[in-house]
Amino acid sequence: PCSGNLTERRGTILSPGYPEPYPNGLNCLWRIHVSEGAGIQIQVMTFATEHNWDSLEIYDGGDMTAPKLGSFSGMTA
Repeated sequence: PCSGNLTERRGTILSPGYPEPYPNGLNCLWRIHVSEGAGIQIQVMTFATEHNWDSLEIYDGGDMTAPKLGSFSGMTA
């Protein structure tokens, strides 16, 4: 899947077809729901996007009007 909701204590998000490259025109939206006051930890194991074209964006809220926590593009070492 390309989008969804995570509500469990642990979860995994993969791009469609992983480990193959993701298809063009992809726009995935994942929501991570936790109890009020709870925190989350995101651990990236493998990351590769087309630098300055595609990105992973993380927001502190339910949509893209929430404060942006980070925007990531490129590859992990």
